[in-house]
Amino acid sequence: QKKSWRCSILRGFFYFLLYCQLYRHLLKVFNFETTECGKLEPIEGDIRTFAPWTAAIFIREGDSPPKYFTTGTIIGPNTILASARGPFGSIFRGANTDGLLPPPSIVVIGAGLNSTDYSATDEHAQFSEINYLQPHLAHEATNEHYHFMLYHLKTQLDIRTPYVKAICLMGELSQGSAPRYGLELISTGFSIPNLRTSLATLNIATVKILSSQLCSSYFRFHYKREPIESHAYCGAKLHGLTHAHKSSLDFLKTAAGFLNVEATLGESCLLHGAITAFELNKKWFLAGIVTMIPDRKKGTCDDRSVYVYGRISQHLNWMTQSINCSPNNFACEDSSNTCIPITSVCNGIYDCPGGKDEHE
Repeated sequence: QKKSWRCSILRGFFYFLLYCQLYRHLLKVFNFETTECGKLEPIEGDIRTFAPWTAAIFIREGDSPPKYFTTGTIIGPNTILASARGPFGSIFRGANTDGLLPPPSIVVIGAGLNSTDYSATDEHAQFSEINYLQPHLAHEATNEHYHFMLYHLKTQLDIRTPYVKAICLMGELSQGSAPRYGLELISTGFSIPNLRTSLATLNIATVKILSSQLCSSYFRFHYKREPIESHAYCGAKLHGLTHAHKSSLDFLKTAAGFLNVEATLGESCLLHGAITAFELNKKWFLAGIVTMIPDRKKGTCDDRSVYVYGRISQHLNWMTQSINCSPNNFACEDSSNTCIPITSVCNGIYDCPGGKDEHE
């Protein structure tokens, strides 16, 4: 009887350890370490509280006010995800030098903003300089169109406010292919009413995922090559609110405060860095990022435009490890999740297993 009692204790302890391992695995897969991620605290009529993960990335030029550079997405209190043109280390073919990345010393991140006007802010806005820029060094060599960037902040964002939140990363997406044809997602990010306007405002819309066949045809027409389906998918804004599903329409109407919905969320051109997201169990998850806008090459961009979204699912390990190491350490992306001091990067000594810290 005493032996049976001991076995029961050992068995219970074994199951407890197994449960802890499973729980930790789920935290890693769904990125729930930050309990605030993806949970909205909506304030009727304030669009920022319906897209609180949207960040504006500004560039300082001399004594002039910082200028808008691109849109980022808050994935942690110290970490902003964005995309850049071309594979890391080069510019997208045919692009100007503005495809190059700016030095970290002139970058400023803004969160809790209604627009890309740096001076038009209120008490809910938050700003931070960055410690360092981290491109995805392991980006697929075959992808010549874009690569992902992480901006690591010097000042931690307060993501407990309704106006600034981190969106969740869902590892389960890495097991599937691109979002299904016909799937309807919510898009958030900055947009402009036309290409003659420089000031962008925060926008929420509904995006429908296009079939892979249509996406391939569209991509071939503009870029003269086949898209890589595991890297990207195509989406188009639903023209007007009459075509949106009821759940999407309710969300959009609430975000607009039930006031002049068409004007507030009407026809516009999304900017690079806008995202698609979906809700699951009252949390919002990141699906993809606008990396290419083919119509802008032709001088047009409106509600009839098709957007190419970079899929984040294959890069989640890089993102989650970087979040865990941010802001003062560098993620080696090895099996042990090693973090090393930023000062150890590019110092001529291989501190990471595999030498990633000395990657050219």
